[in-house]
Amino acid sequence: FFTFSTDPLNLHEPQAWLLSSSNKRNVILVLQRSPIAVYIIDLSRMSFDSNDLRQRMSTNASDLLTMAAEQMETAKPSPRAKPMSVMRAILGECMCETFPFTDNRGLSQTSQFIELHGVECISLGAVVDELSPEQRIRETLEQLTAEPKRMISIGYLVDEESPKTSQIAVEEATKVTETVDLDVWRKNYPDDKNMSKPVAQTIKHIEARQFGAALASFEKDLEREKANPARNNNKFLAGITCHNMAVVYLFAGQSDKAFSLFEQAVALKRASFGKDHIQVASSLVEIGIQLFSQERFQEAMAVFEESKRIRLKSMPPKHPLVAMVLNNIACCEFLLKNNVASLEAFQEACDIQHDALGSTARADLDLLHAAITLCNFGYMKLGLKEYEEAQAVFEEALLIQQSVLADDNNRAIRDTRSNMEFTNAFHS
Repeated sequence: FFTFSTDPLNLHEPQAWLLSSSNKRNVILVLQRSPIAVYIIDLSRMSFDSNDLRQRMSTNASDLLTMAAEQMETAKPSPRAKPMSVMRAILGECMCETFPFTDNRGLSQTSQFIELHGVECISLGAVVDELSPEQRIRETLEQLTAEPKRMISIGYLVDEESPKTSQIAVEEATKVTETVDLDVWRKNYPDDKNMSKPVAQTIKHIEARQFGAALASFEKDLEREKANPARNNNKFLAGITCHNMAVVYLFAGQSDKAFSLFEQAVALKRASFGKDHIQVASSLVEIGIQLFSQERFQEAMAVFEESKRIRLKSMPPKHPLVAMVLNNIACCEFLLKNNVASLEAFQEACDIQHDALGSTARADLDLLHAAITLCNFGYMKLGLKEYEEAQAVFEEALLIQQSVLADDNNRAIRDTRSNMEFTNAFHS
């Protein structure tokens, strides 16, 4: 989520770094040795002179903390209002206590939402199976949903501060979303006291594979959000809820009901967040995957390209979500018999995922997506009769899968082993 701009770490004196988030919010990270502490200073709520700020960061971080503390004194949140943020989830409650990252931005339990991850990243499967595109999507879901909790994140809506001068200022979204993997949430809040009861109940339904109950809950939410769009954050939540309903239908094996809901989600998100918001991209990807399953490859590629364009506007080019779109484009190129374009896209996706692993709060899911892309790349290498390279790629994918999946009988591991055996048979 953050990129650093700093000199080598030295904790003998307090050290400060300027960090830039994916939503263009600037903060300062200050590390203190004695007593050990980590502080996050949100510059959007400070009135530092830029030259003075640079001087204090380079010479005296203690003064910087003092100034920030004085400015924050009048804006301390009440002890009860401690909504979750990505920084608190990653760094822990105590580390974000002094300078909360999001507490003063209007967050409340009404802003909390579930984000369900759909297919996101297409798997070509085992070579010997010769699956249809629809079967490939079903198999990918089987691989990823072995543990439904892996597909769940907890999110909050956060006010976005648009620049005063911008060519797209009129069209920019008024909200950004901060999400954190469910497992990360639970490690930080094991008693779930910071989770709203409706959200907790819906998560229980999904984890128990009670998809009908989860759908009923989401349908009730969507009805309320559409009926009162101006209340709280309903107009933003409606598109997210619609997307979640579509994903639950995928989990339940009813993909025919998911497509129109993903389309509705895109329309609702564009109307509320803005047409180039990353929330729009996530639903577009799922539409592209459904088009892929219907063998409408050219249409799918157009949708994937649009989602890639949106993501590249707000994310670094080597973000895992960019890699997943590249993987999906490569799968379309592969089935269109454009082997050179497919191989290049797979290679780029693999390179990005290799560099980016561990850079987001969805570690397990990102690892599984990286393994899927590697297996697809190996599949291509196998087709080109580059057996040694294919075997090496499959071996790397298997190691990743085994590090995440407890069950050796998981479909992902079985397919990778099948591909390795097939490669060995031809290579020998």
